[in-house]
Amino acid sequence: RRAAGFRSIEEMVGRADMLRVDDAHLNEKTRLLDFGPILTPAASLAPGEPQINTMGQDHFSREATGLDSILDLDLVEAAAPALESATPVSIERPLNNLNRAVGAILSNEVSKRYGGAGLPDGTINVLLRGHTGQSFGFSLAKGVRLEVQGDANDGCGKGLSGGQIVVYPGAELLEQGFVAEENVIVGNVACYGATGGSVFFRGIAGERFCVRNSNA
Repeated sequence: RRAAGFRSIEEMVGRADMLRVDDAHLNEKTRLLDFGPILTPAASLAPGEPQINTMGQDHFSREATGLDSILDLDLVEAAAPALESATPVSIERPLNNLNRAVGAILSNEVSKRYGGAGLPDGTINVLLRGHTGQSFGFSLAKGVRLEVQGDANDGCGKGLSGGQIVVYPGAELLEQGFVAEENVIVGNVACYGATGGSVFFRGIAGERFCVRNSNA
């Protein structure tokens, strides 16, 4: 601390100009790397702006977390006939990427009542329009079908457990000349660790598609 001249952690924040490369650990390849662009001190990019937290932040209140507006809670309520007596239901809702892991709470309700066997295919049909948040359809249970007119973020279908996910561009976009097969429709690591079920994506998937897929 004395050698660098800092008296606190706050004084150290943003001081990338104090970093030095240890030449003893460089090899033929790493000597060619230029870290200048990523080590440019933030203060030089935004002179006068604070480099540390200078105002209070709310991360945990119900208003900040949005717990009262979780889409899955709405879906669970709408799917009550299916959950209680396996009566088929159809649900339509708008969607945005604030809604993460859509289908996970609903799937938990299915598994609590029907175990790993889930419900008959197509018992709970959900049509969503918009853009999904991350981990859409996480651990989706058998009997739940999530259909998206729009696109999906990273982790779509992660841990898929017997459910079905369908993602495709809306008709209006296609009528405007959008070519689904030439554009990314789902993000990275779709269907990571899936163990059952099926997915149908009209478009290009991101990197690490179906990594560790196990029987889906």
